[in-house]
Amino acid sequence: MKIYVFVLFVFALLFLNGCAVSSTYRHVEEYEMDVSPAPELRGAGAYLKADTSSLRLSAHINIGPSGKDKRSGIKNDVRGCSGLVNCDGFDSVYVDQYVVAEYEMVYPYVTASLDYVHKWDLFLMGFGLGVDKGGFLDVLLGINTKYFEMGAVAGLWVMARSFKYSGTEYECMRAFLFDDELTYGPFSNSNGTGFTFFYGGYAAVFVGAFSLNVSFDVYRPDPAFSENDDIIADFDFPLVLTGYATVGYRINKNWEARLGAVNFTSKFPDKHISVNGGVSYYL
Repeated sequence: MKIYVFVLFVFALLFLNGCAVSSTYRHVEEYEMDVSPAPELRGAGAYLKADTSSLRLSAHINIGPSGKDKRSGIKNDVRGCSGLVNCDGFDSVYVDQYVVAEYEMVYPYVTASLDYVHKWDLFLMGFGLGVDKGGFLDVLLGINTKYFEMGAVAGLWVMARSFKYSGTEYECMRAFLFDDELTYGPFSNSNGTGFTFFYGGYAAVFVGAFSLNVSFDVYRPDPAFSENDDIIADFDFPLVLTGYATVGYRINKNWEARLGAVNFTSKFPDKHISVNGGVSYYL
């Protein structure tokens, strides 16, 4: 009698285990994201003598047309997730698809930064932190001469922005002595914070009290999914490219007025150019 009870108990465990959901994931098919230009990249901003340092406080406002723009050509490979959903026939039922992507630009917004640079004989190194639709930290390496400077910058950006995404949620039921059952339905979610790295370079020329600074940097928006690791996006979120061209006028030893243009894109159909102006105070 005991052996029959044991056998029935084992069969019950197997049956219950087989009825459990073996795989669940959410596949992203549409998203809407706030996007903006990356922080401006700058060096010392003027000629520095060897073995000297500079500390700079800056505040700027970026003004441009708010609006939305589509981003096409993003391919999403649903079948790339078949290893996570272990159901018979999954590969043959679901095929590749394009992602519906929409970006929103919101103006105006204010930025502020604190930058420190130290120059040796020719080379300089610097660190910066700032507020730009979130917060960022960066480090720069470059050269500084009497008439021009150039360098490279890399940083970490904690972006405060809206990110909405939706798609299809799949569940695979594996039942003992029964066929697999694949069920699916829509899902949607959102969050407001993302982490990304940005990197690029700058170059500037100095003519009397005037300076012209141009910079170019790149970042890839991080989706920062707020759910569990069962969210799948079988595509890379497109890179965002930002370019600045800014003229500065040194009013005196400490104050500088700045005005320039900003252009950023991620292969958007439309142009997105804004005006950036502000002041810097050198300590």
